[in-house]
Amino acid sequence: MTKQFHFHDTKVLITRPSDDNFYKVELKDKYGGNVIVYEKTLFDALEYAKHWHSQAYERHVQNESWGKCIEKFIEEDRKAGRSWE
Repeated sequence: MTKQFHFHDTKVLITRPSDDNFYKVELKDKYGGNVIVYEKTLFDALEYAKHWHSQAYERHVQNESWGKCIEKFIEEDRKAGRSWE
């Protein structure tokens, strides 16, 4: 069984192999974030997708902040004469 749909701006793919007891849930949001989780029931899979979608913007902001932090560390290393290349 495979179900693919969009939940607002989130792509959702739910599969359940015939030999497995878990639903595989693959999610991708409009910011490029993605995750794969396994849930015991279809209801749990859909609830996880709903919850993950609701946090998309917050994850995006956190990732942007982390990226800026890394850029600053690299800049400071270069000023100190260290190179990561």
